[in-house]
Amino acid sequence: MKADKLLVMLTGVREEYILEAMERPVRRRLPAGKLLLAAALLLIGVSAAVASLQSQLLNHIFRNSVEPPTPAAEAHLVQLDGNTAADVSFRVDEYLLDDETLYLTWTAENHTGEPLIFFGPFIEGRGEYSFYAGMLRTAVGGEVMGAALPEAYSETSEFHVTGGGEGPVKVTMLAQAPVAEFVDSRTSSPVGKPVIVWNAALRQVESLCFGYEVHPAKILWNGQLVDDDGSDGWDASSTASYNYDDRDEPPGDDFVLLEGMLRQAEEDERLGYAKLAKRWDVDVTLEKGARRRSLAAALPRFERDGFTLVVTEFTQTDLTNRLRFQVVPKTEGMFKDGPPHFDLFVNGAAEAARSITGQGAFLNDGWTFSSATPVDDTLRIAAWELEWLNDGAPIREIRLAPVEIEGEAIVWKIG
Repeated sequence: MKADKLLVMLTGVREEYILEAMERPVRRRLPAGKLLLAAALLLIGVSAAVASLQSQLLNHIFRNSVEPPTPAAEAHLVQLDGNTAADVSFRVDEYLLDDETLYLTWTAENHTGEPLIFFGPFIEGRGEYSFYAGMLRTAVGGEVMGAALPEAYSETSEFHVTGGGEGPVKVTMLAQAPVAEFVDSRTSSPVGKPVIVWNAALRQVESLCFGYEVHPAKILWNGQLVDDDGSDGWDASSTASYNYDDRDEPPGDDFVLLEGMLRQAEEDERLGYAKLAKRWDVDVTLEKGARRRSLAAALPRFERDGFTLVVTEFTQTDLTNRLRFQVVPKTEGMFKDGPPHFDLFVNGAAEAARSITGQGAFLNDGWTFSSATPVDDTLRIAAWELEWLNDGAPIREIRLAPVEIEGEAIVWKIG
């Protein structure tokens, strides 16, 4: 490799990395050719480190963490090369498959001078990919309501993976050219004509509807607008209601699938909201997935005066820890105000700041929750799932401190 080519490769690498590498002691002198090869190999390592530090995806996952991503977590990150030379483009930048969760970072660009609404992304593969978070519609480029929008937009979307995982998938994104008028989400719009409700603060599409009404000092209660007397303790100074159209096939549970997205886009065009301008189908092969493993040979059951807590899962990947448990009340009506909350402490330290998810539901009212089945067939059972980042340290103790329920904390010594 010639020196001029090596210098081109070094372009863009932060100066402190190069200087730090140059200051390392050289044990023996190398011939010029081998010296350039060694520098090139060093560059590969430095570039990998820089890529990891600059990963939008890892920054998204560890946004609430006081510690950086562990090397084990970084090992599952896959970064892809993509070109955006066209006026309107979409690319997949990086992804990370953490057991049943897929994180996907993508970039949309629009240099036409007119706004386009990017709708997606959606995924098809061997399994089912349900959309968790990451914006379904956002406008890029041009101007909306007198404000210029960035011509490039990047986002990390999250998907729940069922029955799939590693292997080939198709990532689909649509670009829609707006036909209906954009209206401000803070003010009412005429009812009976298609409008695109725009949240200027978040720079995103809030709704496509046949009119948008803002009702000061009102709240929505069982679908009805009622006066807000302040008795509920929160201020509903501007409650909005949307007037939706009658679609041939309203989006159902399959809306997150590609067929539902395409059907929605067709209806958007038929009803006068936006017309399809472009579609991308990007083929990606998912690999390097983080496997989930059990952290306990036996799962405990804890008895308290008012309830029984049963641990149903305690597992880990290189990225996350997951704890699932069910709370069985011993008296009728104990959980009438909702599933009880618990503060999580791991090895004596609170994990709330690094928790990725924490959600609960009832199982005995016909609800489903993470495919859980009730451990007992009595009263109203609450099921909880807590998931937090894996910092690489062995877990020796789990403590669950009840928030609304009186009584001592649950302490589980592990190992």
